[in-house]
Amino acid sequence: MPQDRELEEINLTIEEAKKAIDLMKAYHRLADNPDFKLLIGQAYFIDEAAEVVAKKVRQEFADEANQNFFDRILYGIGSLRLYFNKVHNMGVKAENALEDHYETRNQIMQEIQ
Repeated sequence: MPQDRELEEINLTIEEAKKAIDLMKAYHRLADNPDFKLLIGQAYFIDEAAEVVAKKVRQEFADEANQNFFDRILYGIGSLRLYFNKVHNMGVKAENALEDHYETRNQIMQEIQ
């Protein structure tokens, strides 16, 4: 029954691809929302990051505790941005591969019959 196993695996792959596509579409809807653009796109990714960098270079915040604190904030901002990029990229990759997965599944199903 190796073909049954292949069919099961390709069905799982298709479901994973659909989930990645759904997540990407959810992100795109969110990213297109004017409130999200203002709150996250501008105020967090740009304004907050710039404010933290400006504070990080000020002499009164030069001690290790403040520098570590600012680094954690910047890592958080970067981490969220990287996550959004990952969601988008994985969704695009899944969209591009989904048709091939369907073709593979159809071939396996024809071999089983």
